[in-house]
Amino acid sequence: MFKNLFGNKEKVQEDEVQFEITGMTCDHCATSIEKRFKGKAGLVSKTVSYIEGKGTFTYNPDKISKAEIIETINKGGNYKVQKESGGNGNIEPAERGQYDLIIIGGGSAAFSASTTAADMGLSVLMVNAGLDIGGTCVNVGCVPSKHLMRTAEQIYKTKHSPFNGVSSTNPIVDYKAIIQQKKELVAALQKKKYLDVVGKL
Repeated sequence: MFKNLFGNKEKVQEDEVQFEITGMTCDHCATSIEKRFKGKAGLVSKTVSYIEGKGTFTYNPDKISKAEIIETINKGGNYKVQKESGGNGNIEPAERGQYDLIIIGGGSAAFSASTTAADMGLSVLMVNAGLDIGGTCVNVGCVPSKHLMRTAEQIYKTKHSPFNGVSSTNPIVDYKAIIQQKKELVAALQKKKYLDVVGKL
């Protein structure tokens, strides 16, 4: 939203954001949160309601960011921003093609950063053009390599019994089935550890 605050001389951008805030137990708590923003450059207005458990903030994004507003609320005390719950219908940063955080990659570190940012109420864009979602560990690293190592170990143990009286056998190995099982394991972990997590954000 653009609002003219200085006649025809200059247009100053204003955004409005609303957060769900936990930890308030009375109206004094709401007033206490509002006082934290006294003198904050870029903050145009703030309204915090104990009854609704929400805070609405109008701000100039060129002078103060959404992340700074969240940090001010969360800093000290028992108050915590749970999530963004809307505003006055203005276009949100993500809808304008703007994000608080852009993450390159789709591995475990990327997902850790994205979930942390989402918990703070920030808008996040994840760009992944390399390995499939899940990164190295799930696709070509720890998960498939350990699966194949355990398979090889089982084949070896079947052929080499360490106990007298227990005959070793020559197992029938179906490599196609082994690789298929590995692919199914990778797909299951991609869904459980990554895709399902994104769906909850």
